[in-house]
Amino acid sequence: MAKKKTTKKKTAAKKGRPAGSKNKEPDTVLEVPAGCARCHSTDLGVFPGSRLVTQDIHGTLRPTGKRFTSIDIRRMQCRQCGAVTIVKTYNYDPALWK
Repeated sequence: MAKKKTTKKKTAAKKGRPAGSKNKEPDTVLEVPAGCARCHSTDLGVFPGSRLVTQDIHGTLRPTGKRFTSIDIRRMQCRQCGAVTIVKTYNYDPALWK
């Protein structure tokens, strides 16, 4: 005699987090805005006649461990006191990280 094939209903897998699981705290990043060395204001504007210099350098910032793939260097002028400062911006592109 041949055995009868039985079919079981497949239950759909539950999606999402399991009930009762705790929320994971997101990673926080401390981003310090560039500021004037003389008056400590963060209200900076582009210095007239300055150009943007981009250096393609890979590295990691020591205190924070933040990775970067290029550095933008630009002269900025304080709108409060008029002092000129050099501001470096570290950029990260995951496609370029080696």
